[in-house]
Amino acid sequence: MKVRGLITKLPGFYFSGYKNPIIVPSAVTSTAQIARLMHDYWEVNPGAEESFNKRVGFFNSTDGIPKEMLFVKLTPECTAENRQFIMNTIRSYFNDETTFFMDTP
Repeated sequence: MKVRGLITKLPGFYFSGYKNPIIVPSAVTSTAQIARLMHDYWEVNPGAEESFNKRVGFFNSTDGIPKEMLFVKLTPECTAENRQFIMNTIRSYFNDETTFFMDTP
């Protein structure tokens, strides 16, 4: 994996230049890169793939990689009413109380 830049701000993420053992590091990467990283890790730790499949194998996720967040970019002309409609439409696909939306400008 090649680092192409450092992010200081991104809605929904916390980035810090300080070393803190409590904060779990965040990374924004492509699906192809994270898939490669997972397969490389599984080659070194064969039992890890079985453990992964037991925990998340039953989820129907694209490329077999579970997602933590979904970002939807809208045009600047999108009205508040249209944004609310889009959020409610997406929300209808989720059946749990752990899903939340942030409307950021």
